[in-house]
This record gives sequence, structure tokens and C-alpha cells, in this order.
Amino acid sequence: MGFPFLFRSVILRQSINPLSRLAALSLVIAIPAPAAEPSEEGEALFAKIVQPLLTERCYKCHSVDAEKVKGELLLDSRVTALKGGESGAGFVPSEPERSQIVEAIRWTDKDLQMPPKTKLSDSEIADVERWIRMGAPWPGGDEPAVARKESKMNERARTHWSFQPVKDCEPPGEGNAIDAFLDARMKEKGLSRNPAASPRMLLRRSYFDLIGLPPSPEEIRDFERDPSLEHYTRIVNDLLARPQYGER
Repeated sequence: MGFPFLFRSVILRQSINPLSRLAALSLVIAIPAPAAEPSEEGEALFAKIVQPLLTERCYKCHSVDAEKVKGELLLDSRVTALKGGESGAGFVPSEPERSQIVEAIRWTDKDLQMPPKTKLSDSEIADVERWIRMGAPWPGGDEPAVARKESKMNERARTHWSFQPVKDCEPPGEGNAIDAFLDARMKEKGLSRNPAASPRMLLRRSYFDLIGLPPSPEEIRDFERDPSLEHYTRIVNDLLARPQYGER
């Protein structure tokens, strides 16, 4: 039966003291199950059936790209699946009956049913069990998915506009430089500016943005009589000085 089995048996027979037996049992549990040599059949089964199932039915909740990882269990790499989450390892190679993922997809435990909405078909469950029985071969799965994600993120960061070297460029138009760039980009997209706001609308927007309250009818009529930039500037400065601006 191999050296590991004999070694474990000798330890358990010679441990008379209950505490010694407990220590020996801990040692046995800590010894990881040896992984079976990967076969072409097992790798093909993973690539054609198991990995698509994981991607379509599990990664929404159990991958580094999930909005919220459930149970702290990641199934998008072999190393994280073996590490497991709050309830233990995702699977035990060569031992489907001890694998958490098999128990979950069988739906035998009402508190552990995955995927939660629609159970896998009998043939899909059998394929996952067969794959684990083969030793759970996972080509390229020894690299943590977190590392792969970080690598992709780093690549996106390197090419992001905010990390590009600063260079001089002339505004594509006259007047305000920011408006010129915005107008040029909108023109590329077939868009145009909204029409200028009326004095009444401009005043209401300013009041709501700065203090969260509307202007009075008198304040609206006063601004409509004189919608000049100088008048508008005085109004904005007055709003910024009000206590309501700080409350807002």
C-alpha cells in the first residue's frame, strides 16, 4: 500500500496515550493526498467540460473578478481551489467523495447547493466527479488567478492615458482650451452641446448645486432682469459664503 500508509499505521499502533493518538491523527490529516499524474484524457475533460462549467456557473461568485467572493472560495485556479475557503478545500484530488464542490453540485445538503438557482445535469455532475477521480488535472492552473488578474491590471495601467508622458498639444480650436477639446471630441462622436440654459434655469441649477435649496421668486426675477456675468459671479460668491453651502 506504500510507505505513507505503513508509516501512518505504525504511528497509530504505537501511540498508547490518547494525547499521542490525537497528535498522530493530526499528522495523518496534515499529509496531503498525492496528486495523480495528469493524463491527456483528464486534461481534455477539464478543457472541454469542467472549465467551461466553472466559468459559466461558478465564477460569478467564486473568482477574482467576482463583485463579492462567497465563502472566500476561489475556483479560477487549481492552487486557490485546493486552498479552499471558509468551509475547506474546493476539492480533494482523486477523492470526489471528500470534495466540497461535489457535495455542493449534488444538492444533497439543503444548505450547500451550487449553483444556487439551477442544478447541474446528472451528466455534468458525473463529469466533474470523473475529473476529480483522475486527480483533477488543471493545465496552467498552478498560477494563482490573483496573479493573472494583477498582471492584466498592470498592463491596463501601463497603457492608461493618465500614465502616459505629458506632451504639449495645441487646443483644436479657439477660446477656452477645455471647451475646445470637448467640442472636438463631441464632433468626432457626432454629438453637440446642449443649448445654453435660460437665466431662470441657470440660477436654479446654481442654487440647488451649491446650497440644495431653490432661489426665491424675487431672486429669479432680479437675475432675469440682469443675467450678466458680473451679476452671476456675485450670486455664486454669495451662495458660497452662506452657511447652507457648508451644510450641503
